Amino acid sequence: MNTKEIIVKGKKWCLRDKVLVKLNNQIGYISGFTAGGFNIFDISNNQITVLGHKSKYVNAKQVELVCRNNNWLVQSVLGGS
Repeated sequence: MNTKEIIVKGKKWCLRDKVLVKLNNQIGYISGFTAGGFNIFDISNNQITVLGHKSKYVNAKQVELVCRNNNWLVQSVLGGS
């Protein structure tokens, strides 16, 4: 779909939202949508999929919002001295 956001079961999801894929405990960013699912990539541009599933899209039920990035791709760096 060519859209910046969708609503699935009353929850709003936007492009570049930082999400947790609960089944494999990986953090990634939404890069695209399909009916009820998301195309998710990590910060290094590696696609995140769920093992054992044929689809490259991750079901919305398997995803938890970490933070909304307002269509920005953001990576925090902690540390220093």
